[in-house]
Amino acid sequence: MKCLYKEDEFSKASKIDTHTLDFYDKIGLLEPSIITEDNMTFYTDEDLNNAKQISFLKSVNFTLGEIAYYKDNLSSDIIEQKQDEIMRQMEELQLKYDKLETVKKRVRGKIKSLYIRRN
Repeated sequence: MKCLYKEDEFSKASKIDTHTLDFYDKIGLLEPSIITEDNMTFYTDEDLNNAKQISFLKSVNFTLGEIAYYKDNLSSDIIEQKQDEIMRQMEELQLKYDKLETVKKRVRGKIKSLYIRRN
């Protein structure tokens, strides 16, 4: 027997707030499996698995657009492409960090020389 969740129950089980669930529904990323005639929505265990996959993919830097595009066709090649993208971002951040470290050393040097001049 399928387990059915009302939206608030599903929100707790998936750890996705109801506003986000409504947004996911609106964009077609995660729609409730059952909508009754009186507009009550219910999610299933399969929906819960999909929600967990969405949350995981978001946590590793996939955009909602990427998740929507790949949700039915996720492959190791796609994961590898994302890894490469993240690696490039890390390299860019390392360069920025190194530049800031250089600037910090220069500023410290100037402060030190100003202090020495005054004394």
